[in-house]
Amino acid sequence: PPAPPPPPAPAAAPAPDAPVRRRRADKDPKSGKPSESGGYAEIESSDDDLPEPGDRDYF
Repeated sequence: PPAPPPPPAPAAAPAPDAPVRRRRADKDPKSGKPSESGGYAEIESSDDDLPEPGDRDYF
């Protein structure tokens, strides 16, 4: 008989991913500390801490 189907991995993937995206949006990706302006605005206006192309996908 055919092997049983694997457990539903796609259903479990979004769960651990959601907190990560929210945490990166609330905190500075480089320092890991909460930003006073909410994250995105402060990073955009910071000349020495610009977000990398991949970081924009999380905001």
